[in-house]
Formats: sequence, structure tokens, C-alpha cells
Amino acid sequence: MPAATYNTTCVRGETFRRTVTFYDPDGVTPINLTGSTFAMQWRPSLGSATVTLSVTPYLTTPTPSNGELVVTVPPAVTAALSLGRYVYDLKWTDSAGVVTVPLTGTVEMLQEVTA
Repeated sequence: MPAATYNTTCVRGETFRRTVTFYDPDGVTPINLTGSTFAMQWRPSLGSATVTLSVTPYLTTPTPSNGELVVTVPPAVTAALSLGRYVYDLKWTDSAGVVTVPLTGTVEMLQEVTA
């Protein structure tokens, strides 16, 4: 299955929080993520060796059986990022060791208005 594309924005200094829910092919039944691991990096461009942010420490599966992966990057971390557009992908290793990249896209870091 090809990766889905999700492009999003983040205002510098805010908590970047997104939830991704994984479903069986029926589109209704959540995939049990027990035993799965996830990794994500933000980079300035495709093919860049520079990792702007390793998001992996901010990925959690609070209730693995409901298929939800939660991304929560704290405001102190987003405040330290430069303005601009970053590319990312999400790497999922399931409990059987199968590695897939179900999600790719961009995150545009925007300037905050209210100090």
C-alpha cells in the first residue's frame, strides 16, 4: 500500500499534537499496535543528511489496541525550530518485524503572532 500524504503546519512555540489512527483494510477495525515501534524525523528536504528534529521520542501509543499513535512535540522544542518547511515520513515496525512507511508529508513552521 502506498504511503498516505499529510501536509500540516505548526506555529513556533505551540504544542504540536497530531493523532494517527491505523485501521484494518475494512476501514473500521483499528489495528492493534501492541509490540509496534515508530520512528519519525523532520528534515529540511528530501535526501538531506540533516535531521532537523527527531520526533521519535515524542511518539506514543497510549492504548495500543485502539490503533492510535499520538505525536506530541512540546512547545519548547517547536520554539527552537527555524521557520520554513520540513519533510517527514513515519516508519512503522510491527510486532512481526515488518517495516512500512504509511505516512509522508511536510510540516511548515510558521511564525507566532502573539508573544
